[in-house]
Amino acid sequence: MGATDQKQTPLYFLSFLGTGDYVDCRYVFEKGSALEFCSPSVKYTQEAVLLRMLKREVEVGKIVIFLTSEARSKNWEGEGKLKKRLQDIGYDASKIKEVDVPNGFDRAQLLGIFEKFIEAVEPGSPIIMDVTHAFRSLPLLSITSLNYLKSLKNVEIKGIYYGAFEALGSPKEVREMPPEKRKVEMIDLLVLNTLQEWAAAVRALVQYGNPDYLITLTKEEIKPILAQPNGPDKVAAKLRRVVNFIEQAFEAVRFVRLQNIYEMKGADKANEVLEQVLNEKEVLPPLRPVLKELKSLIGNLKPNSLDNAWVVLDWCSKYQWYAIGVNLLYEHVLSVILHAHGKNYSEKHFREHLSKAFHIKCKGIKEENWDIKDEYKDLIKEMLAWEELNKKELLDWYAKKLSDLRNDIQHAGMRENPRSPDTIKQFDEYLKTAKNYLKKEK
Repeated sequence: MGATDQKQTPLYFLSFLGTGDYVDCRYVFEKGSALEFCSPSVKYTQEAVLLRMLKREVEVGKIVIFLTSEARSKNWEGEGKLKKRLQDIGYDASKIKEVDVPNGFDRAQLLGIFEKFIEAVEPGSPIIMDVTHAFRSLPLLSITSLNYLKSLKNVEIKGIYYGAFEALGSPKEVREMPPEKRKVEMIDLLVLNTLQEWAAAVRALVQYGNPDYLITLTKEEIKPILAQPNGPDKVAAKLRRVVNFIEQAFEAVRFVRLQNIYEMKGADKANEVLEQVLNEKEVLPPLRPVLKELKSLIGNLKPNSLDNAWVVLDWCSKYQWYAIGVNLLYEHVLSVILHAHGKNYSEKHFREHLSKAFHIKCKGIKEENWDIKDEYKDLIKEMLAWEELNKKELLDWYAKKLSDLRNDIQHAGMRENPRSPDTIKQFDEYLKTAKNYLKKEK
């Protein structure tokens, strides 16, 4: 099936209908922005949301209204009630679905409502929702259910609307107001959902080493609601740059690219930009602690530094990437020693001969038995005199323990006397030993 033949999922509008005697008001969307919209005077917030969709030429394919028996009789059926009003503004009966639900007064009823809510939506559907009315626990249940739908059915939440009627006063006070003063701000709670997504994405990265959720969030359009009005484009561009760097850094680790880890192109700019974002007044305050978590993860990375490997090796320990960590550690030890003695650690022949020098020293092989070309024997002799190769503990650890563990991993344990998983889990101790001998504190 071609892309053009794929079934398009309809935009769903979901709402719980309450039992109150609602007052006609005008509802203001996106107050103070270029997209501000004020509805005509309406009794129900659902009308206001759907009128806004019509104004913006957004097609709503399915309207799902959740009704208790009392809400049905008071506000749904009959002249002037919501069902008739929706039809009057252009939504025919084929688009409207009624779902009967209990009041939600106890756990069993709440779970029943939850189940009906989940069943009402097709997988992959975009959703907008009004949570203004209904028994007080139901709006909270709605948001919980939307998050569940995101995970279970991969829905896309486009808006969560709440009409802040109480800001005008009590229903009695509002009824006494002139109609032109009954203006209620319609708040889009999608910002809370977005902040929750970012918090979950950063948690997946910082706690579990998985950047994929964060990358997905930023490869989509970064939602303007991450920032206050007038600043979203600037903040979005900077956040995208930071996450692009994180993607590059974690890719280097996943594919065991030690040279890329040393280089860490863009690390300085990513950290600079992240610091700028943290200080941007347009950034929503709840997002700052989330971004500080990112800062703690990448803050010590810098371009063209051997020390980047120590940062990454700590990630390998924290996230239990032991096979990757052993390979990186084995090669990083060679880099550190070569660099300490003024050799180019990127040169293949230096790395190969240092590894051979470790083997010769550990085994006590006499010169006449070296399997070394004559042109490199002086280099081997020089290396054998280096301090690191004359520390017995370091020599035994590298040439025997770490080398053997690395070979075992390289062959996926397909050899005689393979290492047990418990041995591989001792990576933390291997890393600690390497730091004790080779990492210079700054």
